[in-house]
Amino acid sequence: SGAVGSYEYNPRGLQELRVAVDGARTGRAGGFLLRLEPPAIEGAAVSAVISVAQGGTAALGDLDYDEVAWAVSQLYRTPTVTLQAMVAVLDALPPAWARSILLSDILRVMNNRATPHPGPDLHLKPYCQACHATEGVTVCPDCGVAAYCGLVCRDHDSRHAVWCRDLLISRLIWRAVDHEGLKMQELSRRSPLTPYVEATVDRQELPADWEEYFGSRWPDLGRVERLLLTESLSSPMTLAQLLHDVGLACCDTVRVLIVGADCELDQPFQEVLQYFAGSAELVLVGPHLREERKTERDRLKVVSVPGLLQEAEVNRAFDLVVAFNSGMIFYPSWREALQVIRGFNCPFAVTAWAFPEAVGVRNQLIDAGFEKPRAVTNPFASRAPHRVADDHGTPNFGNSNVLVTRPARERLWAGWRDRRQERHVVEDALRCMQGYLQVACGYDAPLEAILEDPEYKQQVQSAMEAWMMVPEDVQQDLREAFVALDSFRVGQ
Repeated sequence: SGAVGSYEYNPRGLQELRVAVDGARTGRAGGFLLRLEPPAIEGAAVSAVISVAQGGTAALGDLDYDEVAWAVSQLYRTPTVTLQAMVAVLDALPPAWARSILLSDILRVMNNRATPHPGPDLHLKPYCQACHATEGVTVCPDCGVAAYCGLVCRDHDSRHAVWCRDLLISRLIWRAVDHEGLKMQELSRRSPLTPYVEATVDRQELPADWEEYFGSRWPDLGRVERLLLTESLSSPMTLAQLLHDVGLACCDTVRVLIVGADCELDQPFQEVLQYFAGSAELVLVGPHLREERKTERDRLKVVSVPGLLQEAEVNRAFDLVVAFNSGMIFYPSWREALQVIRGFNCPFAVTAWAFPEAVGVRNQLIDAGFEKPRAVTNPFASRAPHRVADDHGTPNFGNSNVLVTRPARERLWAGWRDRRQERHVVEDALRCMQGYLQVACGYDAPLEAILEDPEYKQQVQSAMEAWMMVPEDVQQDLREAFVALDSFRVGQ
């Protein structure tokens, strides 16, 4: 599979890692605060968004859009807000509002975290996490990762207090483990400290989280050994959880497609068998797989198929499709793959490295024609934090969040014809159609182009005649919605 297969350790770095992990908190969930900043701001929109985030109900669509958009973006900025709370708010919004807020206000917040440095080796170049200054910055003395130009900017970055220790551990992993091993995701393939040993129990109850898992499966391991082992066990245990969640755990046989596979080929998926009664076939498809391979042992069969899903030859009968750490919002090739996955007509689970990615994946799945995903923090997320080159202040964890969905039975804008006399209904329907054309059909355009660009309609028509495949029902909806919109404009 291209794995390095060996490590060269930095003994001092490994000892520092042990010290840091021994002082770290044991859990990653709980203790979350739901607080909008600045807290002195009041208003109906703020109160309604907070209510929904905390499990209440509110008709967000009846409020002023700008006020709701501001409140939602402030909720997103809160470093301790849970994914479940954020998704609850997005689900409570009209679909067109959720898309606009995500791709305008929230996207600006996401992009504001990106490094101002161009070129390679971005992870070696510090910058102020608050104002983006690149000169005169000082690295945080506690984590040694995030940097600030002064105390004012450091105090302004409220999220750092939450993530400082995780960033420290990520830096120490970089010091303790050979760089080539990190680059090849060797930690995801096997633990450097604890060789994998197959379970001797045929069948047992699925543990609730890592603490319960290690308490029964590996009770004698120290904390740093457990932390590193979660990196290679996260995807197998996440799959075991998914089989239970979608009702497949008691089936005699299941067939699972893993899309975008890479290091998963070397991970110990036989771990799933102790929590699953039947036999399983895993079909791994990904452009980084080097060769076709088939292995079969006990009740588990694993097949690897190199290439993109839309180009691979795979049987279409699957019980579950999974994309581990897909990063689909960053790769255009996922657009076509999502339409192939819709054709399987089965549950689809996607994991994300971090909260911002999960929010973006949710929007992409909805635009592609899937139901609103159920999104949760993964109890079997990796505990080994990563850093990405373009955002020094955010730690990322393998399979951190899980989104589960399936192909939608109707279009996102279904029902708009019943209210075609209302202009805002027609405009929101067109906004949703633009999202579908972008994600499902590959037609990119600026946000709101379908309403504001007078040439958009003709350009879409030309694209459909030349290369873009659009389902007939979507074409019909576009024609009728444009006619309705033109009638409103004439009426003005």
